[in-house]
Amino acid sequence: MYMRHVLCAAFPLVVLLAVAGASRGAAHAEGASPVTASGADRGVRVAFQAPPGPYFLGELLPITATITNRSGAAVTVAGPPTTSGCAGTWVVASGGSPPSYVLPLLPISCPGSGGESLAQGQSLVGRFVVPLTMSGGVTLALRDTLARDGRGRPFFAGRTPRVPIRVLPVVPSDRVLRLIPAGRALAVTVAGGPVPPLLVIHQVVWANHAGFSSSVTWRAIAGTRIGAPPSLIAGKHETWTVLVGAAGYRIAIGTYSRVPL
Repeated sequence: MYMRHVLCAAFPLVVLLAVAGASRGAAHAEGASPVTASGADRGVRVAFQAPPGPYFLGELLPITATITNRSGAAVTVAGPPTTSGCAGTWVVASGGSPPSYVLPLLPISCPGSGGESLAQGQSLVGRFVVPLTMSGGVTLALRDTLARDGRGRPFFAGRTPRVPIRVLPVVPSDRVLRLIPAGRALAVTVAGGPVPPLLVIHQVVWANHAGFSSSVTWRAIAGTRIGAPPSLIAGKHETWTVLVGAAGYRIAIGTYSRVPL
């Protein structure tokens, strides 16, 4: 999700542009300060924050980022943002060490985008989720190519705002999403508590290996059950891969061939 508003206006304009985020996870310490980073370059200011730790391997980490344009001219902001195999979010996680949490490489087509034009005096606020796939010392950093000026030159080139975090390899048992086959659906459970609001990515591969269909962003769903694609039930496809996440919880991964599950 990211929103636009005009600075110093009597009635700020707020526009909903895309959904790719989630609420803060209860896994993080209550009362602790968020992790933040900020910077400015040629009149463009950016800042982002993540909830306080501890952080753990496989977690889907919620991030809020803001970019404000006081450069005197319009700038182009990369977007709309996507996740997994495409452009990623405005903030990326890098570095770390084994053990890792391997996510499926989804062979998805990335839609082209010329980006959003951000006028002088405007801001964009983005809310995203970032998977933590490496342990140890990990760096959260703004994407190098997030914003460009009218000549196509990037802001913050080589010196984007960043902040280090430490990712624990052991996941608390009450922060693990579990997928349980339930007829022609999957039930999602969590040990010792209610299931949080869920986000899902799907991939269905055609039976003759001629193609595939995938969602390219984390999509919010209602409830705790995920139905198998109708094409899988009809035997027209060979495999269905589903990634299920929630802010502050480890991503669950399941791959199924036809039905029953």
